[in-house]
Amino acid sequence: MRKLEIVAYGALGGMCPSLAKLAGSFSANPDQAMPIIGVYVALFLFAVLGAIVSLGFGTQEVRAAIVAGIAAPAIVTNVLAGVENRNGQSAALLAQPAIAQTAGNATLLQGAVRPGQIYVTITPVGASDQRVRTPLVYQWVSNGRAIDQTGGAGELSLSGAQSVLMPDGATALLVNNREIPVDEIRANSYSIDLNVKTRPTIGGDLIWGLGGTRSFVIQSVDVGASK
Repeated sequence: MRKLEIVAYGALGGMCPSLAKLAGSFSANPDQAMPIIGVYVALFLFAVLGAIVSLGFGTQEVRAAIVAGIAAPAIVTNVLAGVENRNGQSAALLAQPAIAQTAGNATLLQGAVRPGQIYVTITPVGASDQRVRTPLVYQWVSNGRAIDQTGGAGELSLSGAQSVLMPDGATALLVNNREIPVDEIRANSYSIDLNVKTRPTIGGDLIWGLGGTRSFVIQSVDVGASK
């Protein structure tokens, strides 16, 4: 084969694993967000890598050139897997909650339950099965001013119900800059749902296209009463 043909078939082989991953992902989850430009950049990079590997091996048959191209993405995928495993272990060590207990079916995020204190149960829904790079931040405020005392602010997990202490004098709860008045929280028996919508990012889809875990950012947070 001529070098141009080797490059073409190697590039095709380099894209095959990512195309198979895309097909499998959308076959299993047809409703997931469509890939954005990051995935197509990853496909191009894999095509280049597959072409280089095929040329390097000096393959002279169509099948050999495609196989060499298919093998090329494994280099990047293995490197990314190693980095994600190390980052995941580090994050797990750093993210240990100060209090590991539950209040009913909800995780208690700070302090211990004491008589006379009021706890609000918050249940994020809609994105619990996704890896979100931006945290879901909450902050208690009093007449527009942040409450800085212990338990006045923190981050919420996107998985499961969580109970947070409502500080004395709080007039509203801010979640990602979405204000929820205390009167609304009280009317819903101190339980609220957060309908979290996410969107893909170029960087998150690039890592996904290169073999990593797909990640999203939080697009909006809407509030509804818990059922």
